Amino acid sequence: MKGFQIALLMGFSLVCYNGNAQVSEEQQQWVEQALSDINYNTDDTKVRWQYSQHTVMPDMTRVEQFNAALPGSERWSLVTENGETPDKNRLKEYRRTSARTPAR
Repeated sequence: MKGFQIALLMGFSLVCYNGNAQVSEEQQQWVEQALSDINYNTDDTKVRWQYSQHTVMPDMTRVEQFNAALPGSERWSLVTENGETPDKNRLKEYRRTSARTPAR
């Protein structure tokens, strides 16, 4: 039940976070910490989180997917970049340069 409550809270938080482009630094830190806690959950081996992250910057848009069921180095994958599916070379570069580490 606790996992469901966390998932529900996170889903609601992401909707609010995504729907409001202007968030306070405190809100942003809270969401980032919550996502970090989900990504590196080791307490409950039955919980396998998956979500997509859509990043929009002035010169680039990117969709990435997180899958906790995969080994650490393979948990993040690049889905699209600037609206296009990445080729094999870009995927290799992404894996090499985007190693994620737990937030501290």
